[in-house]
Amino acid sequence: MKALIVLRQDNLQWSVPLASDGHPAMVHICNKYLLEYLVDFMVLSRCESITINMEEYIPEIEDYFGNGERWGICITYKTIQKGEDIDSIIDENDIYSSCLSFPLIIFDGLFFVHYDKSDFNTDWTQNLDTGLLTSCDSGNLLIVPTVQNLRNISSIRTGLPFSLSKLENLDDYFRLNMEILEAEQKHYVLPGYKETRDIIMGKNVRKGKNVDIRPPVILGDNVSLQDNVCVGPHAVVGSNVILDEKIILEKSVVLANTYVGKGLQLNKKIADGNQIIDMERKYTVKIKDNSLFSVLPVVHGFSLNQMICNFAGRLKENIINLFLNNFIRKLLRIF
Repeated sequence: MKALIVLRQDNLQWSVPLASDGHPAMVHICNKYLLEYLVDFMVLSRCESITINMEEYIPEIEDYFGNGERWGICITYKTIQKGEDIDSIIDENDIYSSCLSFPLIIFDGLFFVHYDKSDFNTDWTQNLDTGLLTSCDSGNLLIVPTVQNLRNISSIRTGLPFSLSKLENLDDYFRLNMEILEAEQKHYVLPGYKETRDIIMGKNVRKGKNVDIRPPVILGDNVSLQDNVCVGPHAVVGSNVILDEKIILEKSVVLANTYVGKGLQLNKKIADGNQIIDMERKYTVKIKDNSLFSVLPVVHGFSLNQMICNFAGRLKENIINLFLNNFIRKLLRIF
């Protein structure tokens, strides 16, 4: 069995405010990239290969997924014309035109697939006598048993081990994070993450004194929780994040490579570097004060302590520069 993923530019605009995550297929939902959930679904469904078709080539996707060896599946990439239909895409790929390549699973659009990793029917594509289609507002999932069934599609009703959720705006994105935290986090946990009492934690998480973690919570890799921090309930913290002293974080998402300053309270917010998205009041603010919110350098092979020291040094330098600038201005006024 083979899979075809079609990423269309028209489906991608909703994630523009999440600037630090780049392409919307590569936004983090809880502890994984959106596209990684689809790849995992294909692996569970016993797919042999996936071709990712993009109207605009996105290097970061190929950089992360490579040839698929890490997932035990073959992944290839192709650039398609804007608006090209599924029939044309299949006709232009010899790998799909052969009956030996079927059944074929087609993801057309950008959406989330809910499934339970621990209770998954791997034979769900077997014994299909017609093509099947399930849809949500932001895309379609088609299952084509043979090349003859490509134009003989009926709607899926019940009995399949998955469901779809649309991804059209930031409300959908925020809701998905909260839903997975509440009821589905154990279905999708990445290897290397540990789970206790609905608290999922990555590698190299550093906790200061009197840190209070109230489940459900997900913490990424290389996270620093300074003294007297309260996280949760319903909090997602990405990788390479510093939460400074006395922060209260609940019903919120902090994306990767973000510093949150001392004493701040975040409720129903998305923090993305120096940008804050208020999900309740529907506005976005860019913060210029690095002592409140800041973009952290991406961690590549060095320790969390080193990241904290680097950031603290940079913050100290900014404060000193600010002091010197003010001092110079005062001298100029005197003379």
